[in-house]
Amino acid sequence: MASTAVVLLTVAGSLPDSQVSSLGRDLPVWLIALGMLAGLAMVTASWVVNSERPSASVGLAVATVGLLVPIWAGWTSLPEVAQALVLAVAPIAVAGVSQVGLRWSHIGTSSVPLRAVYALAVAAVVVHAVGYDPLTDPGCARTCADVQPWAAAFLSSRMAYAVATALTVGAGVVAVIALVGDGGARDRSGVVARAAVIGVIALAVPWIAHTADWADQPSVAATVVPSVIAGFSIAIASLVAAAATRRMRLEVRGLVERLSGMSLAGSDGVGQILGVEFAVPESGRWVDSSGVEVGPPDVAARAVVVSDPAGPALRFVVPRGADPDAVLATLAPAMLLALQNARLAAISRARLGEVRASQRRIVDASDAERQRIERDLHDGAQQRLVSASFQISLARNRLVDGGEALSRVESHLREALAGLRRLGHGIFPATLATEGLAAALEDLARVSDVPATLDVGDLGADVERNVALAAYAVVATVLAPAARAPDSASAEVRAATRDGTMELRVQLMGGGELAQDDLVDVADRVGAVGGRLVVEAIDGGVAITAVMPCA
Repeated sequence: MASTAVVLLTVAGSLPDSQVSSLGRDLPVWLIALGMLAGLAMVTASWVVNSERPSASVGLAVATVGLLVPIWAGWTSLPEVAQALVLAVAPIAVAGVSQVGLRWSHIGTSSVPLRAVYALAVAAVVVHAVGYDPLTDPGCARTCADVQPWAAAFLSSRMAYAVATALTVGAGVVAVIALVGDGGARDRSGVVARAAVIGVIALAVPWIAHTADWADQPSVAATVVPSVIAGFSIAIASLVAAAATRRMRLEVRGLVERLSGMSLAGSDGVGQILGVEFAVPESGRWVDSSGVEVGPPDVAARAVVVSDPAGPALRFVVPRGADPDAVLATLAPAMLLALQNARLAAISRARLGEVRASQRRIVDASDAERQRIERDLHDGAQQRLVSASFQISLARNRLVDGGEALSRVESHLREALAGLRRLGHGIFPATLATEGLAAALEDLARVSDVPATLDVGDLGADVERNVALAAYAVVATVLAPAARAPDSASAEVRAATRDGTMELRVQLMGGGELAQDDLVDVADRVGAVGGRLVVEAIDGGVAITAVMPCA
């Protein structure tokens, strides 16, 4: 509001019918217009950045005052003392421009350099005000009022101007060093810092030139042009950086809305935000919104980390040219809450993935052990039983008496051998590995003791081995009690794949009861591949539905 008032008063004083004379002697119209545009740009930038960069907005207001108020020295309606005093305000512009650059990034910025800049600028204002008499200056351009300075007895106008110049240049040097060291390492804040460096230099150069050429009268344009350059550079840089911040805010808001709406695919991969990742507590790992572990960003991107008291919590992946401070500036409390909720969901998915991976390892280890036992039975006990059966057959053929008893022993031995083969066969039929799930289910239905209707369609090769094993185990578990069921028992098996998911439904009508242990084993197998198992009672029987991803 202060900068707006200064601009309005300056514009009013430049009007042809104004009662406050003109801005200065021999000032071109085009330069007046540029000066007004620079002031309006400063005010616009001040209002635009006020909500997000309040400290930088204050710096813009201070710079506007320092740039425009000295022009009032040409207003003849002001008392001569006031005309001289408004000339002394100019060094404040250096401090204001410095504040914009140093306070644009409000994170990790020391306040000591800015305090030093303000101290030197205020000292320059004081020295100029108490020791400078415009009438004694050969180059008095805006006003040549005859003012008796307070310190004229021991401080000449030239000395006062030289000291004020030294203090102003000193403030500029401190500002440039701080701006290059602080803002130059950042992106958008670096843009503002570089513009602030240009502005500070543009404001300090006329002081040095006028001190060096004290005996000559510089042109009015030479004293105003640097102020116009400084105003345009810092105003345009602030507006560009503020626009980038607003764009970042919109992208973060859109990302948060997608996360809050449970559409957790992350960012669309364009613009300032490439994605958001979440820290898993006490593990040092990062996961995306689906719970999948991710590594560090690639060389073309950088990570902006948001921490809480427990440590790192979120990180935004942004392009190398993006401003990390702009990301952090967009995070309102409601956005952080939504992102924390999304983080909890992502961690839950990661934990669930770990549980499923653990289930899969257990099932794989169990299957590997069963296969080992099958090989041992086939290569060991089964071969011995075959050999014993052969020896008994030879002995029975040689004996005249007792052959009937040996025949009974041979029959029992063959039954034991068949049972051992069935035990070793387990849930790993060769057909499943060689011809696929559909053929294995057809074989299983054909050898079942109850009529089994099969509708499996075309279960192609896209069904993963572990998924196929789980589906086969579901059918085998349901048909096992059917072998002990009444003759009226029947079974129906339906399986189909759609959109990368297989749905298997097995109905057993009039059959026996399913063993709880068998159901637990089957549920573990289905869960290990990321599926779910539903057991429900139906009229006259039971139905089991398994929904599993094909891969």
